[in-house]
Amino acid sequence: MFDAEQDTAIRLAYEAGGRALSLAGQPLKVEGKGEGFGPVTEVDRELDRFFREGLRRQFPEDLVVSEESPVPATDPSARIWYIDPIDGTMELISGNDEWSILIGLAQFQRPVLGVVHRPVTGELYHATTRGGAFRRSEPGSVDVALQVNEIHDPETAVLIQSRSHPSPKVARVAEKLGIQKTYRLGSLGLKLAKIAEGQADLYLNFSGKCHFWDLCAPEVILREAGGDVRSLRSEPIPYGVEVTAIRMPFGGAANGLLEIVARASAGIEVDP
Repeated sequence: MFDAEQDTAIRLAYEAGGRALSLAGQPLKVEGKGEGFGPVTEVDRELDRFFREGLRRQFPEDLVVSEESPVPATDPSARIWYIDPIDGTMELISGNDEWSILIGLAQFQRPVLGVVHRPVTGELYHATTRGGAFRRSEPGSVDVALQVNEIHDPETAVLIQSRSHPSPKVARVAEKLGIQKTYRLGSLGLKLAKIAEGQADLYLNFSGKCHFWDLCAPEVILREAGGDVRSLRSEPIPYGVEVTAIRMPFGGAANGLLEIVARASAGIEVDP
């Protein structure tokens, strides 16, 4: 199921990764998007065009929603591709390797396919609903199945946090749960991928600024690796186009953690 879509997404991810590395090796022109939406570079815009053209050529009936283009107004029940051309633009600008390319597909408002590619290292994570989650260390390498850790005591969990946007609210929940181990990483897609492969166990977001193009792809990967991604207030996260921001606290975690975290975070809501 979704074999053609997955093959296309992986091929486009590798091609886009090569383009991004070539462009990132040159002096970058950085602009602000305004209204607190962070910076954008010509790499973001070039990959935005590349993905929109490539996906529309292969799947002309599908919607394509990208962070760097206006959101189309249409029926949210259609198949929708959510693209973040560069997830972690701040990391790209700073010259580290903690940025990625995200390609996700939602059907009937639920994520069904995800690809997360880290061009600097060559890593690629991919998953489809009921198809399992896998990691390739480099193009052409053997897929390795992903499986989250089994965590029964939150004090033993490893929390993964934002490098560019540390959150006092996340720190409060971690302290309440007695979590001692934590590390920081740039791209949200990479954060959830690291949970999927057992290198971390918990990610929390109270910003209210995350969008479907940030979450769609890695949600499928983490879910298929045995983890979970959901609201901390028992609300669904329906993927549509009318509103693309996730204005509710949510988390991604290894098996069994989110119910505990939801209780510990009661009363802590998203930032205004």
